[in-house]
Amino acid sequence: MRRQPLRFGLYNWFPEHGYTYIHPANRRDFEDIEPAGKVFELLETANGWLLLRYQDRQYKVRPELFVETDRPPFRYGDWVRVVNQPEFPKYPAEINDVLWNEREGKAYYALVMRKRKLPGIFGEEDLEKV
Repeated sequence: MRRQPLRFGLYNWFPEHGYTYIHPANRRDFEDIEPAGKVFELLETANGWLLLRYQDRQYKVRPELFVETDRPPFRYGDWVRVVNQPEFPKYPAEINDVLWNEREGKAYYALVMRKRKLPGIFGEEDLEKV
């Protein structure tokens, strides 16, 4: 059996859209993560729902608001090191958020190092995989 290629995308849902787009079991959690601008991994499609993963959680949503994006070079949970920025130590950091800049068509990353969120967001050019 061949594995499906990984697919990624945005689900720019806001409360003003209403709750019919989100499975009742996921409504509260999905609203809490403020999904607009975050990159989700598409896991499967079944019975009129998409199953999306963000960080370590999965959400069922209606497909109407899903917009596929390019695969980001890094994903949630990847370990990276900040490069070319001497103000950050060279210790490994974990990717905590993957955010999409629609104007630039690329991902940016929020990092956690030693249980503390690093200030700012980082582009692919600022990071190397550990």
